[in-house]
Amino acid sequence: MKKKLLFRSGSVNRNASVILFAVVFMSCNAMSFAQVKSATPATPEYYRIASINTSNSRTQAGWSGQMPDRQVSTGKVLSSTPEFAMGPSSEIFQGEKMITYDAMAKNSEKMTYSLDNNSLRAGNTIDPENGDVTYVKGWSGYSKITATATFENGLTASATHTVMVHPLPEALCSGKQIITCNGMAIVSGVEAANGSVSWSHNGSGKLINADSTNPTYVASSADAGQTVILTLTVKASYKECGEKSATASYIVEVKPCSK
Repeated sequence: MKKKLLFRSGSVNRNASVILFAVVFMSCNAMSFAQVKSATPATPEYYRIASINTSNSRTQAGWSGQMPDRQVSTGKVLSSTPEFAMGPSSEIFQGEKMITYDAMAKNSEKMTYSLDNNSLRAGNTIDPENGDVTYVKGWSGYSKITATATFENGLTASATHTVMVHPLPEALCSGKQIITCNGMAIVSGVEAANGSVSWSHNGSGKLINADSTNPTYVASSADAGQTVILTLTVKASYKECGEKSATASYIVEVKPCSK
């Protein structure tokens, strides 16, 4: 005779409750993990992770990348790094001028600009609202413009544009020599800076060491009784800002040849 298994009604209810709780718990956790997976981008961007109240997930907000370059909430980008219209760097020649360094950032509400302390101490100025930088005549070196974007969520992001201000070439020589027919003149008292040196002349003789600051002019018989002008040129050339040059002159008087 087979025995029948009997269950009390109270035992069945308790067992059913345990099974139902387990099913609901596993379903909720599966949904939480599915939500986290769907909210995480496939590419390694930098996103803000919202708080998730499950036992197997992070319970506090935190960054998913190494640096908070951009933040995301419910799929919307809230901040981005400013980008300058001129790129991250530029070059200019020294001199009085005003240049606008404009920057933009997606979803920003406001953009402000600032200039590095060394540039400010030299007398250069910046308009904090539109990025207009006014350079003074004697300034050369590096200037750094910082653009800071402010967003609706209160976050800020900054970027820097670096400007290389090249000094202008300088050329100085003033003097005069009187030489005999077929003689030579050694030039002295020349100052040249911020560029390459070269010499030219309008005579019939020749120049020795024409790429230095102390060239020698050797007269020819055709120069007799003439005034020869030696021209110093100091030239500076850069890819981004073009070419500038400075000139100065030196006089050589050649006596007539004796008969």
